[in-house]
Amino acid sequence: MASLEEKAIQAALSGAWHDAVLLNEQYLLEHPNHIDAMNRLAYAYSQSGRYDDACKIYEKILLTEPYNPIAQKNLSRCKYYSRNPVEDTATINTQSKVHISPSLFVSDAQKTRIVHLVNPAPHTVLRTICVGEIVFPYRKGFELHIRNSDEMYLGTLPDDVGRKLMALFNREDSCECFVKDIQESTITIFIKWQE
Repeated sequence: MASLEEKAIQAALSGAWHDAVLLNEQYLLEHPNHIDAMNRLAYAYSQSGRYDDACKIYEKILLTEPYNPIAQKNLSRCKYYSRNPVEDTATINTQSKVHISPSLFVSDAQKTRIVHLVNPAPHTVLRTICVGEIVFPYRKGFELHIRNSDEMYLGTLPDDVGRKLMALFNREDSCECFVKDIQESTITIFIKWQE
């Protein structure tokens, strides 16, 4: 039987944010200073639209570990979204259908690329996207735009990368793209291809 911590991790990997919140809260009752669980809880809060709660947890982490990179990175993001709430609460990802494979970001350097998109979509669009979500390249003239499964524009591959990868995107099932990271106004994707 899976431990409470394993269940909490699996809930997050499955995008079941409500369950992830409950399981991490329960785990922290038994292990109140467990930094990884606190980071998981804060992230689950943020994915549920509970940015104030996420900020409090990240601030608590930084009191104990002032240089914790996860808390540092996500605190500013949560503060921003706390001050700028989504007008349409339906866009908040409370129960994402994205299932993230733990091996997703394991890379073979010869067959992967991490890319920061240029001309990213507005933050109101980016905040509806999940890390690990599969995205798709769309050719537009000499550019490759990246869109989600709803064909919502997320950004454009930089010219130097787009040109090199254009041939790959022409071959069916030769390439997969996933969201690797999202910040206020930036999005990074992970590209895997087969030779």
